[in-house]
Amino acid sequence: ALNRDLLDRITWWAQRLDLQVAVRHGDTAQRERRIQSLAPPDILITTPETLQVILTGKILRGHLRNVRWVIVDEVHELATDKRGEQLAVALERLELLTGKPFQRIGLSATIGNPKKIAGFLVGVEGECEIINVSVAKNMELNIIYPSPTKEDYLLAEQIGVHPEVAARLRAIRRLVESHESTLIFTNTRPLAEILTNRFRVWDQQLQVG
Repeated sequence: ALNRDLLDRITWWAQRLDLQVAVRHGDTAQRERRIQSLAPPDILITTPETLQVILTGKILRGHLRNVRWVIVDEVHELATDKRGEQLAVALERLELLTGKPFQRIGLSATIGNPKKIAGFLVGVEGECEIINVSVAKNMELNIIYPSPTKEDYLLAEQIGVHPEVAARLRAIRRLVESHESTLIFTNTRPLAEILTNRFRVWDQQLQVG
């Protein structure tokens, strides 16, 4: 899913820069694989597992000799598990194949220890530069835990919920109606559906989905 999402985003730029982009993973159709072998794309989106497989193929392995950049998106996800170990080995094999160092770029928005993650990406003896793009976020955080009122007890009977729940529904509705757009998060999908259902029972015209 992440591969497909990246493909959609990168294709927009690739079309404007006259670059070819493709995805390669375990479910890639045989026809598409053949096209990639005959006319390799400028940008290939793949996974650590598929990279290992490509490194054993005769044709694509030859194309990989020209690799100049490897970008690892969400690098923090790979740095602490077996897939990361697989990627680290594949990158060293790829460097042996190219015969020269290529630039390794790791991207992440949630790294607690950038230096440690950078070490994973470039290896023990590799040099790297850490670019920290800090973005100041102006946030206002309020915690609301309403107690049920007499009005909430009446609402609870009307829509079939506990008074405490009715009080929270009323607080949510007040926030929704006083703002242009509101995101409401729940713990599970069924709870999101139940919440929407209770709002519908309360008021069919309420703009919530």
